This record gives sequence, structure tokens and C-alpha cells, in this order.
Amino acid sequence: MKAKVKSLAFLAAAALIILVLAAGCTTARKPAPTTPENGPSVTAPRTSPSTGGALPTKPAEMHSLALKIAGNVEKVPGVRKASVVLTGRTCILGLDIKPGVEASGTERIKREAARKVRTVDKRVTTVRVTTDMGLVTRIRRVSDGISKGTPMSSFTKETGEILRRISPAAK
Repeated sequence: MKAKVKSLAFLAAAALIILVLAAGCTTARKPAPTTPENGPSVTAPRTSPSTGGALPTKPAEMHSLALKIAGNVEKVPGVRKASVVLTGRTCILGLDIKPGVEASGTERIKREAARKVRTVDKRVTTVRVTTDMGLVTRIRRVSDGISKGTPMSSFTKETGEILRRISPAAK
């Protein structure tokens, strides 16, 4: 008889523990948030093209901004031609330097070109600059493809490889 009482008490305790655990593990039911009918609406802040947000993704817009950046960079003394590719918030800049410029002059030109890019468009957070003619040619090919309307996604591998080979000029 005592065995039956003990087993009955054990089963009742086990059932109580299981019941408590099951009730504690359920998700809490909260009422849905109410929104006022005519309350104030929250809108995202507008960003001007040169102060914030991501760079353009449409090929025509990218090409237009790239031409603007290249035109300003070509005004830097010592730069013969500039090629620009924009991806995300990064500007990949290939510079064809005028002959006769020394190594120290090349570094100065790179720094000045990176500074020029940021003054043209504040959305650019990283500028990668190269004067290596192999990379400049690859940048020019990507830029030409984008100017013809090819989407940037077609050049993902190429731009990734170019970025791996160039160290950042500044962030």
C-alpha cells in the first residue's frame, strides 16, 4: 500500500514539474502595437547625391558620376588620364601618370587624386588608387563596359580581383 502511495505521489510530482515546464516554455502573447490613425508618420531622412547614402547602381548613373570624378581627378597636376569604377561606397581609380614623374611624386599624386574623389562626392568612403598599367587597363575595360550599359554585377569577379591587388589609399 505504501508503494502505491509513493508511486502515486511520484507521478503527481512528475506531472506537476512537466506542467510547469511546459507552461514556462510557451511564447508570451502580447497585443499587437496600435498605430494612431492620423499620427505622425516617420520618413527616412533624405540624402542629397553628394552627402550620404549608397552610390548609384544603374549603369547610366554610375557612368555619369564616374565621368565627373575622372574629369576632376585629371585636373591634378601629373595625371594624364583617369579611369573610375564605382562599387558600393568604394571608388576604384586607375591613373595614367605623365612621363617623368618620380616615385615620391606618384605617391603625392595618388593622395591628391583620392582627396579630389571625396570632394566630388561625399558618399565615397574608400578610394583605391593604382598607377600599375595592367590594373589601369582592367579598370578602363570595366568602366567602358559600364558606360555601354552592362550591369555592374557582370564585373563582380573582375572588380573583386582588382580590389585585392590594390591597397586602400585612405578610408
